[in-house]
Amino acid sequence: MKPYAAFISHTSSEAKLAICLKEWIESTFAGHIAVFVSSDKRDIRAGDKWFQEIDGALNTAKVQVVICSPNSLTRPWIHFESGCAWIRGIPIIPVCHSGITKDTLPSPLSTFQGLTLEKGFSEQFIAALANHFQIGNLPRISFAEMDSELLKAAAGITQSSFPPIATATTSQESSVLDEIQVTILKVLSQVDGQSIHADDLAGAVGLAVSKLKYFADRLEKAGYLYSPIILGGGRRYSLADKGRAYLVENNLLE
Repeated sequence: MKPYAAFISHTSSEAKLAICLKEWIESTFAGHIAVFVSSDKRDIRAGDKWFQEIDGALNTAKVQVVICSPNSLTRPWIHFESGCAWIRGIPIIPVCHSGITKDTLPSPLSTFQGLTLEKGFSEQFIAALANHFQIGNLPRISFAEMDSELLKAAAGITQSSFPPIATATTSQESSVLDEIQVTILKVLSQVDGQSIHADDLAGAVGLAVSKLKYFADRLEKAGYLYSPIILGGGRRYSLADKGRAYLVENNLLE
């Protein structure tokens, strides 16, 4: 498994755009920046352990690029991968297209300085990467050509391929929870009103503690669980009434 300097988060429908962006980055910063794109067969080959490769790339990346669209913002994996970067404290660059702009990004991605895919995008994007990687002298490239190729790739992602967004664009505000969040609630429902330590909850769910806390904090902010204050005992979580109601109403309570 080779180390990657940058990680591009994207949905399957945005594969061509992600790979186009990867190729421009790697050719511009030849020998300096290796970019991981999960849909690129050069990064995940036949026989590779898919999640292991993604986890390794997430842990070695120094910058994360998140492709943001009406489609991707409804996908839990986009938020999961962004959360991993946020926990590690590495720069996150949202790249917005197909109706989403840097000014309409939902929280928490709106807390990072994003870019909208439009004329002039490429020069700003390359300059941002050069700054993050402290690279001074860049080869002369045609930013207009890069803009044109990226915009063409984005134009191939039609709005009809996007699922409808029933509520707000953030999964935290949505009435539909993703699989990991539901698993957390189900584990909490099994301790019969008691609280469970973050380490034990992480083990039951199958996540690293840092990743578990990212999802649990989002659930707590939305009112599905709460974290009782226990002096000297470390972080613990309990199921809130809203969380139990969600499980009951969706026939998920075991």
